[in-house]
Amino acid sequence: GEKFKAMGGALDDAGPSLVPVLCAHVFLNTAVVVRVVGAAWSGLDPRLAQAAQVSGAAPLRAFTTVTLPRLLPAIAAAAALVFLFCTTSYGVIMVLGNGQLRTVETAIYTEGVGYFRLPEAAALSVLQIIVVALLGWSLKTTQELSNDVSVLKVQVAALQTLVTQGTADRYRAADADRDHNRIYSDIRAIDGRVSRLEDKR
Repeated sequence: GEKFKAMGGALDDAGPSLVPVLCAHVFLNTAVVVRVVGAAWSGLDPRLAQAAQVSGAAPLRAFTTVTLPRLLPAIAAAAALVFLFCTTSYGVIMVLGNGQLRTVETAIYTEGVGYFRLPEAAALSVLQIIVVALLGWSLKTTQELSNDVSVLKVQVAALQTLVTQGTADRYRAADADRDHNRIYSDIRAIDGRVSRLEDKR
């Protein structure tokens, strides 16, 4: 704890007290963003981006027009989680904030323990519960919408496959009919030649 506080003091000497707090939150929440966005990214179908590149799009353009829009729900979910973790941060603010910064958690502690203002602390606690509940509901809704969109995309891809297969089957059937008609015509032509040869005899 003392070493971490000393590191925070060193960072604070290089700038305002917000600098070490931001550095600590970036360090702690990077894993959250990587986990949420990385899991969503790994579940994407890479064939769409590959098809865009085959159509002539540069890799960067394929990413910004095909991959990035499909990652927006995961990015929004990660941003909401990071916002929740930062606004309810306690240890980082108490250690690195130098008493100049406050979050909801530190305000509850200060009002309830420091000044013994229990109504204010209770009001802040209720506010925190409401914010957490709203963020949780928004995350759940976003995830459900993302899942619904993924299911619809799978259904559309399956329908496209069926349509393509049906079209190919129709083309093959048409080719078979043409081959059959051509063979039948050739057989009739050969029969006609045979009949003419027999008549000549």
